[in-house]
Amino acid sequence: AQHQVEHLDLDSTPIGHMLSHYPGNSGAQHELNLRQYLARFGLGGEVLPVQTISTLSGGQKCRLCLAASMYRKPHLLILDEPTNHLDMETIDALIVALKDFKGGVLVVSHDQHLL
Repeated sequence: AQHQVEHLDLDSTPIGHMLSHYPGNSGAQHELNLRQYLARFGLGGEVLPVQTISTLSGGQKCRLCLAASMYRKPHLLILDEPTNHLDMETIDALIVALKDFKGGVLVVSHDQHLL
């Protein structure tokens, strides 16, 4: 996710990012589903989904990238040092997301907490 963070549109919002990558239908239900999905990655509530990405913490930006990567339910995730530059709260959120992931995960990491 750290490499994806560099490519985020900092003027967008988490919900805007998800809608631009996964437009779905134009109905309110699709946006509600995306908001609920973002909440599972710690990006829920009334403010965070509509806050500009430039104001998010580094960990929140990484969570957004992970959420976007996992949205289409890929069969395989390849993660290279995914915990670099993350705080413990974000690492714990990553661990929960990976435990819930229904697919293969290839991880290169020196972080024993993650492994």
